[in-house]
Amino acid sequence: MKHIICSSFGKDSNATALLALQHGEPLDEIIYTEVMFSKEISGELPEHARFIYETAIPYFEKRGIPTRVLHAEKTYLDCFYHVVSRGNAQGKLAAFPLAGRCAIQRDCKVPPLEAYKRGLPPGTVSYLGIAADEPIRLERLKPDQVSLMAKYGVTEQDAFAMCRQEGLLSPLYEYSHRGGCWFCPNASMTELRHLYHAHPDLWQLMLELQETPNKATERFNRNFTFAELDLRFRLEGEQACWTGHLWDIADGCQYAASAAVRAAINSITEPAVAGSRFGGAERQNTALCQATAQGIFGGLCHYQG
Repeated sequence: MKHIICSSFGKDSNATALLALQHGEPLDEIIYTEVMFSKEISGELPEHARFIYETAIPYFEKRGIPTRVLHAEKTYLDCFYHVVSRGNAQGKLAAFPLAGRCAIQRDCKVPPLEAYKRGLPPGTVSYLGIAADEPIRLERLKPDQVSLMAKYGVTEQDAFAMCRQEGLLSPLYEYSHRGGCWFCPNASMTELRHLYHAHPDLWQLMLELQETPNKATERFNRNFTFAELDLRFRLEGEQACWTGHLWDIADGCQYAASAAVRAAINSITEPAVAGSRFGGAERQNTALCQATAQGIFGGLCHYQG
C-alpha cells in the first residue's frame, strides 16, 4: 500500500509530513503540482517558490521522502488567450478567470494530479493537511484519505509552531493567511498590495494583459480591473494619509455606488493612467493625485449621503 501527500508546502502540508516523520507513519512520496503563469514563470510567488525548492524539498529528501513535481500542459497565459467558442463572448479571449470557482485550478492544477493518481496502485492512502480544529472539512474525508493532524490532535496554530520550529514556515505567511497563485482573482487587497510593492515585474505582466484587446471581461476580480488596482496602489503611495481610506470606503459601497465611483476615477485619471501604466513614463504628480482623490471623495459623498 502506498502513502502520499498532495502538498502545497504550506503549513498544514508540511506539518502533516513532519507528523509522519515523528510518529513513524508510512510516507512514500510528496506530490507537488506547480501551476505556471507561462512556460518559464511560476505561478507561485517568488519567495514561496524559493522556499519550496531551496528549503522544503531538500529538508524532506534528506529524511528519505522524495518530492514529485507535476506540471500541466496548460499555463495561465494559455487560459487567458483561449478563444471562447460559444455564448455571448464567442470569438473573444477568455481573459481573466472569474473570481470564486477557479478555472485555473481546473485547467492547470487538477489534470496532472488526476493523471498521476490514475497510475497509483489500488488502496493508495492520501494524507490531507486538515487540522484537528476543522471539523467540517474532516467530515468530508473519503475512505482513502487520512488526516494525521486530526489523528495526533494538531490544530492550525500547532501547525504554525511545528513548521516555525523546523524552519519550514513559508515566508508567504508574513503577508497572507493562505497560499495561492500570484495572479489569483480571489487574492486579498493585502496580497495584491504585496505583489505591487515586492514584485513589480510580475505586476507589469498583468498590466500588459489588461491592455490586450478583444477580452471577454475587463475585470481582474469582482470589483476592479488591474489598471484600477494599479491606480489605487499608486495613490496610496502618494496620498497615504487619506486616499487609501477612501478606497476602503468604496470597497464597502453597494455595487452601483462602487461602479459609479470607479467611473468617476477613470474620467479624472485616464490620461495619467494611460501614460504611467507601462514602463518609462513618470509617476503622477501630487496635484493630480489630490484631484483624483477629491473626485473619489465627491462620488462617495453623493452615494453615501
